[in-house]
Amino acid sequence: MQTREANNLFSRRICDRLAHELVRGKYSLHKPLPTHRQWAKEFGVSTFTVCNALEELKTAGIIESAEGSRTFLRQIPSEQVLMQRLEAARILRGKERAPPRPLTRSSATNSAAWVCLFLDPRFELYGNFINALMEHLQAACVLPVNATWQLGRGENQIQHLINRWRAEPPQAVVIQGLVSDRDEAVLRVCQEQIRVVAVFRLRQFDVTGWHTVNPDMYSAFRMASQRLMAAGHTRIGVVVKPRLVVPDWRHTHRKATMWHTEQVLGVGHVLREAGHRHGLTIHYNESLGVSTEADIVRLVRWLNRPDRPTAVVADDFRVPGIMRAAERLHLRVPENLAVIGVGDSPVALNGGFPRISLGYERIAREVVDLALAAEDQMQHIARHVVVPPSFVSETTSVQESTLQVA
Repeated sequence: MQTREANNLFSRRICDRLAHELVRGKYSLHKPLPTHRQWAKEFGVSTFTVCNALEELKTAGIIESAEGSRTFLRQIPSEQVLMQRLEAARILRGKERAPPRPLTRSSATNSAAWVCLFLDPRFELYGNFINALMEHLQAACVLPVNATWQLGRGENQIQHLINRWRAEPPQAVVIQGLVSDRDEAVLRVCQEQIRVVAVFRLRQFDVTGWHTVNPDMYSAFRMASQRLMAAGHTRIGVVVKPRLVVPDWRHTHRKATMWHTEQVLGVGHVLREAGHRHGLTIHYNESLGVSTEADIVRLVRWLNRPDRPTAVVADDFRVPGIMRAAERLHLRVPENLAVIGVGDSPVALNGGFPRISLGYERIAREVVDLALAAEDQMQHIARHVVVPPSFVSETTSVQESTLQVA
């Protein structure tokens, strides 16, 4: 019988082999990949081992599941980017950790310190935040324990963690994003005994007693629009994902479960204040990023209209797709179409366009500070931290801004 260490080693080897085959073009984008059973037969291992390998590729954002158990190739990054994503994915999944830094506290204190994390596994969006969060926890000699939550499976899927929380309470529970049933389960179990730090949520969904750390999305899109207005653009487009309406949502603001509203208002208010009431145009992009041919075609139609925008503001991971659409119309960026990205996703590392940073590294630092602060410092008051945006040109670095704490 194979040990857990042996299974993890086999999974890692198979993951690395599959990753290189995917990147080198053995399989096509958006077409079904072989089944778990087929790969298990090819590699001579169990389907459980193959499943673990595929989970790492999913966490790295390379493949995705659809139509039951079938998997599809989501994107083909460069080999260097691929290895960076896999390394971060393994840290996130708790299968590989960097060597601990020298302890700054007593061993007795640090050995029991741990933080439970409910993170968004989409590395292509939050990879830089996840990396920074892990580094800050590691520097504080705190063990991060990642938890996963699947909609519809209920509280039983984290029962093992709940048992541990009761026997050995964590320093804090960190939850990312807005997931209704997960949040209710955490609220029910933690109550006031365990500190909860929520990150990347909208303020109307604050839970009493929870600490929060958020980017200022409204100000980021407002800042981008002000820069475009200063350059003479009076017709600005926004590329966003359609607002999600969940009929059985437990909160009252069912249409405000995403950053969509903050993004549109940030641009719209700047134009309206300058007297350009009809200067805003919105393009809704269904998929994550602008990655499919259908996405590009829809963008081409939008940018080919007589009243097309002369500038576009969008999440930074959507910018490469916007630039490809502009290229098909022979629109030069920024001469014929100005583009500003907003965010700190791994896409931003490649540069090539100006952007507004949301301060992911600083958000991670604030999350860890709130999670590990002593009780006498917190004074039983929920802290709400908003990290302001800052402009980053194609060559300059992020400038520090004043932090807002409510």
